[in-house]
Amino acid sequence: KGDSGLEITRKIVFLISVIAFSVCLELISSYYWGLHQSKKLYDQLQREIEQISLDTVDPTKIQQGSVSETMELSELGERLLAQNADAVGYISIPGTKVNYPIVQRRSDDGNDYYLYRNFNGEHSDAGVLYLDYRNNFDRVENGKRVCDNSTNLVVYGHNMDNLSMFGSLKNYRNDWGYYSKHPLITLCSNYQTYTYKIFGFFIIDAEDESETKFDCWNTLNFSSEEEFYDYVNNVKRRALQTNGVDVQYGDQLLTLFTCSGIFDEARLIVMARMVRPDEDPYAGTQESQQNPNVLWPTIYYRWNKNNYDPDAEFVPYGPVTTTGDDNEPAETTEEADE
Repeated sequence: KGDSGLEITRKIVFLISVIAFSVCLELISSYYWGLHQSKKLYDQLQREIEQISLDTVDPTKIQQGSVSETMELSELGERLLAQNADAVGYISIPGTKVNYPIVQRRSDDGNDYYLYRNFNGEHSDAGVLYLDYRNNFDRVENGKRVCDNSTNLVVYGHNMDNLSMFGSLKNYRNDWGYYSKHPLITLCSNYQTYTYKIFGFFIIDAEDESETKFDCWNTLNFSSEEEFYDYVNNVKRRALQTNGVDVQYGDQLLTLFTCSGIFDEARLIVMARMVRPDEDPYAGTQESQQNPNVLWPTIYYRWNKNNYDPDAEFVPYGPVTTTGDDNEPAETTEEADE
């Protein structure tokens, strides 16, 4: 009372600033407290998981993946399901922070439900890693597998600043030597343990409707060999680094999906294929080098020069074709050798 108009305005601005600061402080404190609680939850779970012996499944069974195969719930599966009925397994990338349970909500909202819920179903900005609701992954009833596994398993996770969840996947893009040190992924279902080797990591635009569109997360199975090779060669053209890992029709794929900060709808994809019977898991992973001809999403070229050359030499996965006379169909190298 009695203050001048200018003084009243100054005090109002000051009070609004104090309130805004308090609200921001509360939000920031709540965010970091939530991350702390989330870390405690997963650290405790990781310690318990480390006490469980994980036996790698016979690779011949992996390749068959037959329906009606007898499958026994593992000690790991028992532990996970006791805490969350939506648990479908556990994933780790040795030597990295990726070491978490995976859940799956088999409903239409399944790809949203766990975005901001932790493994206990409580609110959490970090969320939990979750399998695409459309995927089939060691679905078992009465001790029998009830359907074949999806050819491409897609696992989603947040790109957290503290490197939790899938936050450390950015190192594949940012650190030149990271891939050669961490090329393998261990994926456990509630029944078996599988090993995958990474063959590509790349950036896509989740909203891309241009000629560079590649909604790789929506392809979970392949209807033909041609479709499979078209898919994995799309990966190879986009890969930020090349390597000597081969990919063959019939390989089981694993896709890790997270956000990337290079533009609003950027997504970082890390893709792997299952290690085959009697194969050296590291074969081809030590031959990595930078890809000199990366196919980026169209939006990327708004800020960067488009250096992609569609006519550059490209060695595809799958049968190599040789083009003959213009009026003759192309033949595979196998046919040419006969």
